Amino acid sequence: MNNHQPVAYLLMAIVTVLALFPLFWTVSTSFKTDQELFTRPLYWLPRVPTLSNYAEAFGQNGLRVISNGLIVAFGGTGLALLLGFPAAYTMSRYRKRRFAVFIVPLIMRASPPVVLAIPLLVLYSWFGLADTTQGLTLVYGATTVFYIVWMIKPFIDAVPRELEDAAMVDGVPRWKLPFNLILPMVVGGVVVSTTFVFILNWTEYVLALSLTSHEARTAALHMAGMGATAGDWVDQGPAAALSAISLVPFLGFAYYLQKQLVRTFFVGVVGK
Repeated sequence: MNNHQPVAYLLMAIVTVLALFPLFWTVSTSFKTDQELFTRPLYWLPRVPTLSNYAEAFGQNGLRVISNGLIVAFGGTGLALLLGFPAAYTMSRYRKRRFAVFIVPLIMRASPPVVLAIPLLVLYSWFGLADTTQGLTLVYGATTVFYIVWMIKPFIDAVPRELEDAAMVDGVPRWKLPFNLILPMVVGGVVVSTTFVFILNWTEYVLALSLTSHEARTAALHMAGMGATAGDWVDQGPAAALSAISLVPFLGFAYYLQKQLVRTFFVGVVGK
């Protein structure tokens, strides 16, 4: 055995524990009673597990805010993918003036979200899109489409153009090439970018805070209102329960796509 392997395993174990501890503590807290939450020394696990925190979380519009979050996260991600993949293909195959196309979105993403939120709120008020899931879906798709472009484009760059030429010789129309030929070959990059954008949309806070008030509140925004980050210790149990529930869509999404993600990263490493 290599002398450095024990140290490497120890470091990996420490990093794993540090990464999983917040998840463990959130789930543990969600099953604790109010007495156990404030008892010193702290209990690592609930002595008398209870579902009262989950009942209270759902009673405080928890189901509605999670539903809103799912709608805007999936909708925004789908919209970004629908616009981003053709844009990534176009930028990969037609290279003229690419610098400007890359720089403008970069400047927009470098700006604080509130810079976009204020004019969007005025615009949405005119068109009746304020405090709606449709309005939030549009802005999520528009603000994350550039991540789709940046992440998928390198995968498309790696596909030889000769394959497209051969396909056209066989009679495949050019307009079908991106979806019939390229998309199946870069599906790994599409999965990775889609997962990343979904996480961004699911956890986004500032735009949701600025563009919604009641009807279209998301889980991230609702948890702040429950006092999880506002110093209100009374609602820590329900806030932890809602946090645990909000992890389910992401974990399910990641589990469903884990084989494709592992295959993508493996191919990337082997190809280098």
